[in-house]
Order: sequence, then structure tokens, then C-alpha cells
Amino acid sequence: MLLFFFVFLAYKCTVNRNDKKEILCYKQYKIQHNDAQAISKVLEQLMPLMHIDHENLIKYHGIALEHDHILFFMEYCSHGTIAQLLLGTSLSSSSSHVDARRLSAPLVCSINDISYIDSGIIQTPGGFVFFQEFLVQRYLRQLLSALSCLHKKEIIHRDIRNVNIFLTDSTKQSIKLGDVNFVYDFKFMKKQSSLLDMEAVVNIRESIVFYAPETITQNETTIKSDIWSLGCTIIHMLTGRIPWSNPTIASSIYYLKILRLVADGGQPPIPTDLSLSKECIDFLEQCFQHDPNRRPSSHVLLEHPFVKE
Repeated sequence: MLLFFFVFLAYKCTVNRNDKKEILCYKQYKIQHNDAQAISKVLEQLMPLMHIDHENLIKYHGIALEHDHILFFMEYCSHGTIAQLLLGTSLSSSSSHVDARRLSAPLVCSINDISYIDSGIIQTPGGFVFFQEFLVQRYLRQLLSALSCLHKKEIIHRDIRNVNIFLTDSTKQSIKLGDVNFVYDFKFMKKQSSLLDMEAVVNIRESIVFYAPETITQNETTIKSDIWSLGCTIIHMLTGRIPWSNPTIASSIYYLKILRLVADGGQPPIPTDLSLSKECIDFLEQCFQHDPNRRPSSHVLLEHPFVKE
């Protein structure tokens, strides 16, 4: 019998640690009841994360078993995520109900129309947000440092997106990478339906545009798959739009076509309307090598000219 579970919403809780109260976040993972072998395998995946202490990684504090759930406790960040910032929901209370479709809005505006909300953060008259290169570089250095730490321990994140990158304070200059997708392991999960199947696309449409080709084709996912997703995340930061976004098409059929395109050798378009530096373009091209063996490691990318200070 193999493990199968669903990820539920995250919750906040208050715990007593070292004689003081501390707010933590926890997630529930549904498991098959009394499946000791599967539970052991999950714990084997989770335990290494609890021993990692890195300034750009969400700290994982503990695990609890409760009936048919595993509760996983982690550091709580109250300043939101990069994804919320790109939607405008972390900028001010007046923008807390931004239409999610702005994520796919075209980047068309005059330089005189844009507003500089904060250092490196630009908001257009349409309300969506994108980042200047120097801020993307700052975030990227922190992300690569965090990824390098994980990859040295042979931990694959598997879900690098701006929704999983947390702001650590109100300055919006420092971040932590969280929500390591440690449970997504084909070796001990039930066999997944093909990602080229329409039903699968409907369920995971929000994240599939960040998937590496080898993930789509169901080959073994490696740490190099994280590098492809990192490139997609950077495009989202630079444009305010997720990769492959099309403001006029948002159907599951469209995303199924994107999956097939990537599986057949396509890569996310690198923006040509932003006057990106040649170092930025080269960094993205390195991330989007279709053959994962040709993609640089996170450690190597830390030395890339776009990343080095």
C-alpha cells in the first residue's frame, strides 16, 4: 500500500517555545490511515529540512501525527509573498482586492505613467506590478543561496514560484523560500496521471507553466528542474506576468498546448520589450536549457555575471 495525500490550506497557531509564545504556521497532509511504511518514508523526507537553518529558507520546526494527517510546523512570515506583491495586494490596503487577471495583463504603458511604489517596485496605471532588474538581482542572489543550500543536501524544492517566496519585513528587500514540496516524490506516491492529460491540467493550471520539460514528460525530476522553474519565476518578477500568459486566453486547452510545447522543446519567451541587460538574458537562457544536464547548478549560477555583486 502506497501513500496518497492532498495538501490543505496553511494555518497559524501559537506555541510555547523556550518559555515564550511564538506564532508558527502549519500545514496538514492527509495520509492513509495506519500506513506505517508510507509514514516512515514521508518522515525520512521531512527530517532533513528540520536541521537546515538558512537566512533565506523558511525554518521548519516540527512534525506531529494526528489520526490520518501529518501536521508540519514551520516559521510564519506575516509580510506576504512576492506573488502578492506582484498583484498589488501587499502594497496598500486600498489594493487588497486586485483582480487576479492582472497577472496576465499586457505590459503596455508610458514611462510617464508608471509609479515607483518602493525601491525597484513599479506599478502601472492598470494596477499590476513588476520589478526593476536591480531588485530582481537582489531577490535572485537570496534565492540561489537558499537553493544551493537545499541542493547540496540533495533536496529538490519542486515548486519554485513567487507564491512560495516570502517577504521577511516591510522593506520588501529580503526574502525566504518556503513550501518545499517534499511530498511530491514519484518513488513512493501512487502513480500520477500524465501531465498531458486534460483532467490533470484543470487541477494544476496555476503552477504548470513553471514546470520543467522533464517534469512534464514524467522523467525523473532532479535539482536541475528547480533551475528551469527559477527562470520562470524571474520572468514573472520582471514582467508582472506568469510565463506564457495570454490576456485573451486562459482555458485549460491553452495550458495543455503549452505543456505539449514545452515537452517538445519549447521554452518560455524571454521579454523583448523591457530592455533587459545582456547578462539577464543570458541567465534566463541558461535556466531554459531543455536538456537538464546542460543547465547550470544553483552553485554555478551564483557566479553568473547577472547575480554577482
